[in-house]
Amino acid sequence: MSQTIVHILPGHSAAGTVREALEQLGLNEKVVAIGDHLGYGPIDGDLEARRKWLDENMCDGGESVDEAELAWQEALAPDAFPIIWTCRSDAWAHSGFLEFLSRVGERPFKLIDATEVMIQTRAGPWRIEALGIVTEAQMISAGLFQRQREMSPAEIAEGREVWSRLKAENALLRITENDRLLSKPLTFFDAELLEEVPQDWERAVRVVGNALARFCCSSPRRLVSDSFIWGRYLALAEQGAVEIRGEGGMRDCHMRATRKAVS
Repeated sequence: MSQTIVHILPGHSAAGTVREALEQLGLNEKVVAIGDHLGYGPIDGDLEARRKWLDENMCDGGESVDEAELAWQEALAPDAFPIIWTCRSDAWAHSGFLEFLSRVGERPFKLIDATEVMIQTRAGPWRIEALGIVTEAQMISAGLFQRQREMSPAEIAEGREVWSRLKAENALLRITENDRLLSKPLTFFDAELLEEVPQDWERAVRVVGNALARFCCSSPRRLVSDSFIWGRYLALAEQGAVEIRGEGGMRDCHMRATRKAVS
């Protein structure tokens, strides 16, 4: 049976970039995006519980569970030769890579790990911190497609052990620290999120954007999704920590810090 090379990427942005790069390189290879970010929500294998949590806490996340299951079936079809991409400094790519190891079984595959790769820019060399923010030109110039390799049995076993432990912990948030994926409480970012809330009414989408910029500009860079940030602000509003007015999503609402009552 002839095999189809299938590149497996975390999210549609990274997948789209790889498709464009493959086209530029003249390679007729398939790309599959895994849209379910396993850095968020329960991961103990109860898909219904995961759907429910994502719908309640990520605003638009529940349907990604079913889409991801179909994507995994496509990526690991009998005639597919999978190439899994990862970047261990990014929770989405890191968790997706570990999930892949738990699904791939004993079939052969290759890995493209962009974690230690440096990209040359006008501002100087830059370490890849997430696949979704790399352009197709940077992927090609950095030689990412030439970095594919096999993993040793020991490496595979270690990755599976890590993922088994994380699934047993079943935290609602996972982040990367020093390229390691760690369980954290859902409230891990709340203190920083509250610091971005103004005293006067401001469009919620701007507050979320400011929080995104804060995390992106931190060292090391932390990539946190806008839907997660908005979900946390909604939870904080229910706790009385912030005030939100309006109906709908972050683009339709305004928010401010809770005014303390004067005694």
